[in-house]
Amino acid sequence: MKDMWLIYSADENWAIGKNGDLLARIPEDLKDRFKALTVGKTVVMGKKTLLSLPGAKGLVKRTNYVLSRDMKFACENAVVVHSLDELFESIKDSTEDIFVIGGGEIYRQLKPYCKGAYVTKILGTFDADTYVDNLDDDCDWIKVKESEIFTSVSGVRFRYTDYVNNNVEKYGECNGK
Repeated sequence: MKDMWLIYSADENWAIGKNGDLLARIPEDLKDRFKALTVGKTVVMGKKTLLSLPGAKGLVKRTNYVLSRDMKFACENAVVVHSLDELFESIKDSTEDIFVIGGGEIYRQLKPYCKGAYVTKILGTFDADTYVDNLDDDCDWIKVKESEIFTSVSGVRFRYTDYVNNNVEKYGECNGK
């Protein structure tokens, strides 16, 4: 299996969404980062994330996997799997990187298996109902890159921040924490 990565945008409280939608629209992030990183790759998402996508179908030019407990659920342009074991069995021979694209529960379940994370940090806070773990406070994760601050055409200020999974079990002590 190729490397697995988290990819998402989060505000200063590590919120990622509200009512099944993104907190803010950042066209540059979707085009210049998300699309650039995921086209031609495998993406993994939960059913709610899939249903929030245009046309409620898998993303074009990507291999789509949807984790769902609903055994009757099917969708266009995606493989539906019903457990992590089934997902890992399905992607074990993947020759392309795998990007976990949401939602919150899927991020939490797959975070330990990810090599790193591509986080678009939104400067500010939003009313939200979905959060991810704060990677800055997680001793398993190390910030390796942070961009300058950008302002979107939508007026949202943000920066790109990349992390790697230090994997405490593999590398020993947790940065002295």
